Amino acid sequence: MLSREANRLIAISELALDCQCYNEDFCSTTWEDSTLRKWLNTTFLSEAFRDFEQMCLLPSILNNSTTSLNTSVYGGSNTKDFVYLLTIQELANYIGKKGERICSPSSYTIKRGVNYTRSGLFKRHCHYWLRSLGERPDSAAFVDAQGEIRGTHVTSQKIAVRPVIALTLDVAVKPQKEKGIINTIKACFKRWE
Repeated sequence: MLSREANRLIAISELALDCQCYNEDFCSTTWEDSTLRKWLNTTFLSEAFRDFEQMCLLPSILNNSTTSLNTSVYGGSNTKDFVYLLTIQELANYIGKKGERICSPSSYTIKRGVNYTRSGLFKRHCHYWLRSLGERPDSAAFVDAQGEIRGTHVTSQKIAVRPVIALTLDVAVKPQKEKGIINTIKACFKRWE
């Protein structure tokens, strides 16, 4: 869980759940036009969440205009997504410490070919995409295995995906029921592992 605001809960997967390109074509792109955004909000959404679970998801209006490693690169138009990735700024707000940003890949992600560390201090940690663009319009930002923010070309195939969702919590939800909703969402993410 990243945050809770009244009846809205923001959650990120504990593990990196898949390995995908940010965009299948090497070209200037934005989050709005990326194939990763399309995949998260179609294939991933329908396969990771059952219909009744999808009813708990809230669409998020995402500001993408200034989300890049290079402030002169336009990040794109706002989008409305059920599943998304964090931006550089959101990462800093929610997971400020570098050591807390590191993430391990799921077994499924390893089978899909993610690049991850196999030894040393950061053993079994992987890179994962952010929604932000990189230093050029044909690159995107990612978090590396040490928790640093970097950029690479959008067609890189060895970088993992760590989905973020927003959930609705009825204002009258009792703490036990809220815990049940959180466990259900964890199970959805686990289903993809």
